[in-house]
Amino acid sequence: MGIPSFHETASRGRADFPIEYFRLDAQSPRYEMPFHWHKEWEIIHIVQGVFDLCIDSQEFHAVGGDYLFVHEGAIHGGTPRDCVYECIVFDPRMLFHQLPLIRRYLQPNYNQQRTLPWMLPREDREGANILAAFFRSMEAQGVGRELEVFGLLCLILGHINKMNYWVKRPTNSSSLRKLKVMKDLMDYLEENYTQDLTLGTLAEEAGMTPRYFCRFFKEMTGKTPIEYLNYYRIEMAGFELLSTRKSVTEVAFDNGFHDLNYFIRCFKRHKGVTPGQFMHQNTPSA
Repeated sequence: MGIPSFHETASRGRADFPIEYFRLDAQSPRYEMPFHWHKEWEIIHIVQGVFDLCIDSQEFHAVGGDYLFVHEGAIHGGTPRDCVYECIVFDPRMLFHQLPLIRRYLQPNYNQQRTLPWMLPREDREGANILAAFFRSMEAQGVGRELEVFGLLCLILGHINKMNYWVKRPTNSSSLRKLKVMKDLMDYLEENYTQDLTLGTLAEEAGMTPRYFCRFFKEMTGKTPIEYLNYYRIEMAGFELLSTRKSVTEVAFDNGFHDLNYFIRCFKRHKGVTPGQFMHQNTPSA
């Protein structure tokens, strides 16, 4: 899935089929989900285990069998535990740009009037069956898969409409301002996470006092600013440990840690293993 980024801009799938499928477990470099956002829609299916997910400061305790929806521009991230989960990310505008009927049907979403529902109700078996078929079709590689996927996506949108699951977008200017500040802060963190960042530096960047900034950040992410900064650094370090030939020391210093022992302690606290054990567990045997 590439290097973690707060604002993902990579194109999905092909130009004529802008949709991608990912399946992740504890062995995947991108298993953890740092907070990020992108212009596409995303559907997340929890196959097994537990996933505590936050979408635009709404918190969800998802378990095996749950389906969650992420609308374009939503800040989302969370922590999987003993979890296998799969995601489908797609651009509905590009998928449906040749179909005026569906464009008109989705216009309220593009006009910022409504969004996708947060989560499929657990008692909705009809919706779960359609979504299960959608995921299995995306996972398959057979002839005609694109037509099947397209048809199932239309069924999903039709089901959401029939059940009136659409969520009215917030118009509260305070909420919109908070999301804008958070996105700008994520861009800043992504560009500067390897530098010596302090609470004061981050609060100044957000235009807040350190005390108010801590409250704001915890409300948006569930973590303190420094907890989240270290969390993101560890995620980037874990990715580098598996995708480069750098030593543990090099990776630590390249990702903002200037004390190797502190890096190892932080890594073990977040990942449950030391960097060396992490590499050993996730390196395929010859």
